Amino acid sequence: MGRGAGYNPLSDEEKSEFKRGVMMSCTGPRNVCECFGETLANTLTYEEVQQAMKNRNQPTPFIEEKSKKAMRSCQATESRR
Repeated sequence: MGRGAGYNPLSDEEKSEFKRGVMMSCTGPRNVCECFGETLANTLTYEEVQQAMKNRNQPTPFIEEKSKKAMRSCQATESRR
């Protein structure tokens, strides 16, 4: 059964699966990648994740902006350590 339109945060299981995927494809330092996966999993909705998966090479501008913002935040956190 599909999920309805609107704001649908990821379930805990979906977040874990999403973060695993991010960790497999992330090329940065492990703690930055973990932060990035966690931040995106908490930021993106179910619909956005589905859209990103469909258009793997062409993320929507909105998703791309969220990704860039999350990565900048995680890199800044790492540089302060």
